[in-house]
Amino acid sequence: MAIQVIGDRIFQIETEHTCYQIQADRHNILSHLWYGPKTGGQVMDYLQDYPDVGFAGSIADAGNDRTYSLDTRLQEYPCEGTGDYRISAAGLEDSRGLDLRYEGFEILEGRPPLERLPGIRETDIPLQTLVIHLADHVTQVTCDLFYVADEENDAIIRSARFENRSGRPVWLDRTASLSLDVHHGEPVGLITFTGRHNKERQFTRRRLEQGIVSTGSTRGTSSHQQNPAVILTGPDTTETNGWAVGAMLVYSGSFRADVEMDQLGQARLVMGINPYGFRWKLNPGESTFIILKRTPCPKKAVSRLQKKLQLCWKIKAIEYPSHLCRKTVTLEAGAKMPNMNAIKELYDFTGYFEYTTVFQADDVQKADIYLPQTCDGAEIWLNGQYAGAVIGSSGRVAIDRILKAGQNELCIRVPNTLIWKMKDEYSFYMQLKPTGLGDTPVMEYSAF
Repeated sequence: MAIQVIGDRIFQIETEHTCYQIQADRHNILSHLWYGPKTGGQVMDYLQDYPDVGFAGSIADAGNDRTYSLDTRLQEYPCEGTGDYRISAAGLEDSRGLDLRYEGFEILEGRPPLERLPGIRETDIPLQTLVIHLADHVTQVTCDLFYVADEENDAIIRSARFENRSGRPVWLDRTASLSLDVHHGEPVGLITFTGRHNKERQFTRRRLEQGIVSTGSTRGTSSHQQNPAVILTGPDTTETNGWAVGAMLVYSGSFRADVEMDQLGQARLVMGINPYGFRWKLNPGESTFIILKRTPCPKKAVSRLQKKLQLCWKIKAIEYPSHLCRKTVTLEAGAKMPNMNAIKELYDFTGYFEYTTVFQADDVQKADIYLPQTCDGAEIWLNGQYAGAVIGSSGRVAIDRILKAGQNELCIRVPNTLIWKMKDEYSFYMQLKPTGLGDTPVMEYSAF
């Protein structure tokens, strides 16, 4: 089973390669124990053994136990006003705090439907859902945390539902779909995907230091400037080695993702609807779902293996409207892609550049061709069949439906339109924008 209860207060969720552990501790605080490789049945509660950290306040329930502080412990869904001064996942307006404590749990077969909200489709492999019930007995606000175990995709789909059981309205001013604490140890890196028009989803990586890093959007959509997906990594994580945890909104309007590294070197990721301008009224008896999240782990579940096609390429310049080959360039394996608008190449060319090569493929399950840099767009053909088009400066096209074992012939056509012949007195002597492929195409695959 994907979901197990160890004892009566430790919950374990397993996917194909990962293990996620949660504990309701002696004070009914929901603690985060572990998210990473499978532990072989080992309960990771020993990682919650903290020393007395100076000026880290304790809750009243802990009495004289100064080693117990919410300002240092790893938590599953931290809230405002509880003595944890790090970033929080939820809070109420005009309230002294939201103290959510463990009330119970359910294990459901399948995925509960979310009314008017997007979600994943059921697959041939049945899904299980863990629901953990939390409640604040002072404000009479409850919160249900949902964990859908998607074993096949190594993912856990998370969401939160709030309900007002008091006799008066309450206003939520911050509600996150996900909070994830990462144990102290090696330095943690953060990958985000920024961009602009026609250059979306640019890879950005930075090392976290003590403090807060934030990314998000207040445009009403996730926007091409900021993508609603982040990845936490180890210091030396690559495409094939190291640990990584990714989080992505299944659907996003205005969103924000905050990552804080505390005084102990622990990292906390909180991600969900942007609290800027957010004020959600819950009348007595009403409930609301917070936008669904998906948290794939490890990195293998976020991106597949990549291999640059450092092969011998032949480039033909096919001119409009005659369709005659004006020039042919042959590149040796590993050679850099030339700028076809350079003066020594074809300064005023109008037509398209045809890049062709041959490569070998064996035992491929899923594969894409990724163009990291191209001019405005490109068509991809494989083995004489049209595979798809890339619109913009970069993009990928799935080729597994026409990829075959053994030798494959790849053809990429990049247009170069009449705009390059249109010059005025100011642009006549200006360097033209590079055209053609600016970087070597990449094969992305699951097994090669």
